[in-house]
Amino acid sequence: MKVYLKIILLIFTICSCFNYRDNTTRTQKSTTVIHTDSISYYLGQSKIDSLELKRRVLSAEKAYLLSTKVNIDTLTRKSLKQILKTSYKYGDRSIFFKYYPKSISFSKIKNDTALRASTHNYVAYFYLRNDDMDSAYHHFYNGSKFYKHLRDSFSTGKMLANMAIIQKNRGDYVGSESVCAEALSYLSNTTNRRYLASVYNNIGIISNELMKYNKALSYHNEAYNIRKELKDNILIIQSLNNISVVYKRAGNYAKAIKTLDTLTYNEDTFIDNQRDKARIIDNLSHARLLQGDKDLKILRKLEEALFIREKEKDISGLIVSLLNIADYYKVVGQENIANEYAIKARELSKRQGNYRDILNSLKFLSLSSTIDQTPFIKAYYKLADSLELEKNNVSDHFALIRYESDTKEEEINKAIKKAKIQQRKIKEKTTLNILLVIVVILVLFTIFLLRRSSRTKEKLYKEFNHRTRNNLKNIIHSIYRTKKKHSGSSEILNDVEGITQSQLLIYSILEKQADSFHVDLKDYLQELFRAIIGQHQDINLDINYQMDTFKIEAERASIIGLICNEYMTNAYKYAFSEKKNNTFTTYLKKETRYKVLLILETSGVKWTPEILINNGSGLKIISSLADKIDSKLNIRYDDKTGKTILSLQYK
Repeated sequence: MKVYLKIILLIFTICSCFNYRDNTTRTQKSTTVIHTDSISYYLGQSKIDSLELKRRVLSAEKAYLLSTKVNIDTLTRKSLKQILKTSYKYGDRSIFFKYYPKSISFSKIKNDTALRASTHNYVAYFYLRNDDMDSAYHHFYNGSKFYKHLRDSFSTGKMLANMAIIQKNRGDYVGSESVCAEALSYLSNTTNRRYLASVYNNIGIISNELMKYNKALSYHNEAYNIRKELKDNILIIQSLNNISVVYKRAGNYAKAIKTLDTLTYNEDTFIDNQRDKARIIDNLSHARLLQGDKDLKILRKLEEALFIREKEKDISGLIVSLLNIADYYKVVGQENIANEYAIKARELSKRQGNYRDILNSLKFLSLSSTIDQTPFIKAYYKLADSLELEKNNVSDHFALIRYESDTKEEEINKAIKKAKIQQRKIKEKTTLNILLVIVVILVLFTIFLLRRSSRTKEKLYKEFNHRTRNNLKNIIHSIYRTKKKHSGSSEILNDVEGITQSQLLIYSILEKQADSFHVDLKDYLQELFRAIIGQHQDINLDINYQMDTFKIEAERASIIGLICNEYMTNAYKYAFSEKKNNTFTTYLKKETRYKVLLILETSGVKWTPEILINNGSGLKIISSLADKIDSKLNIRYDDKTGKTILSLQYK
């Protein structure tokens, strides 16, 4: 009997289990149906244009979160794509950067090339809108690879066109033209001709920059003809403006004016395109100015363009307007006002990092006849040289981005496989405790690093001072040896030795004290003069020091030391004599908190600044050094006292 009861109980238990499983399956199916309906609803909400963009983004996010619960790939794919699309439009950086890695990861796991290409497309445009050109280029390149795999000619051409524009804007004209040629091979077979016109336009701009004006006009006209077919007025206007710019740069001002003359009367076109209106007004007025029209109306039009650009916060256009107004004032003979506008353009270009317009501003100021041209000429050639080097490196930069994108692909695939394994392990662990421990460790480690970094920086600076000091000592020893071997060059070597000695003293003082950035100017100058006088023991010198004690920056003290060394070197050459009563007096006065006055007086043989000018570059060196610390320098001979006086006042 007991055996039968056990068998009946076992059968009942098994039936109960099957029944429970059935109920669970039915419940899961019911839940899936409910979630699927909800996902469809939220996806529908995210696509309604009349709804607020923020609400659409949140609806797409809810659809994704529900889709991950029911594990339906199609819905997950749609949700991710809609999140990227809506958050891109809304400009929600936090949501966009939260979900685009999820989209790339999902597309790789599911081998979904279309989603992967689409994700790179959205990410590239997001970075482009936020002026992160390297990241945008990286994603345009990746997008082009996946669209090629899908044989989507239009999307491939569009990605390549954007890559070419970025390269052109960074000055890689050869690389950009090469990518344009590839883009044309894809876009020429598509029905969408808007991007085809953009590629022609880009080649036109490149050719203009390279001064290939006929080629530039040819491609700009190709773009213009396509845009006329598309009947897109603003693109037509942009093409005509580009054509006008080519004529203007080529010196054909009449054609530049004729190209734009009719556009200024069509005001309705510019209601929503004020930047283009400003370009037309500015370009047309400047062309008329270059043709010889000095009428006040030209200035008013240039100022109108400037006003629009200020209102639109069009910084690049604003710089162009300032330079063109500067051109006007220069043409009408008001160079002081012209210089003011050119200086404004230069400062604005500096803040923007717009090196081309910095060069244009410096070139304008270098040709001015009412100001000292020297600093502007030096700055112009220095920047031009550095930009030439940058131009040579920029093509390698884009090649490196493409190379890194290709080589990292395999590493990312391996990482995905590892991630799948780790996901199972992570679920089995108590991640919350681990995260809390990590956070505590990171906080403590950050505090440790912050404390250590300041000490490390100080140690590094002291080590640098120590090594520099040793190097300077080695240089002086080399000078001693050379002087013994070549007695004929001793005067030159004495000058070099003095300069080196002045710098060695700075680093010796810095090495001995705790503060590695400031020196006591009085102590430094006394040590310096003692070293210089020690090199000329054959000449008697009555020395008088009247100096205040205070500290200044080591860099500034170094320059003052070089000035004093140069002055004393020339004093020993021209002022001091074995047959005369020679005197040397130093006054160092801290007049106010921010003003310091240094006076050096020497007497002996009559010695005037003209001697410095006529016998080498001593005065030029002293003046150049004084300019570096923004100081007022004066060297004169006082007939009453018979002394040569150097005064140096700085803030």
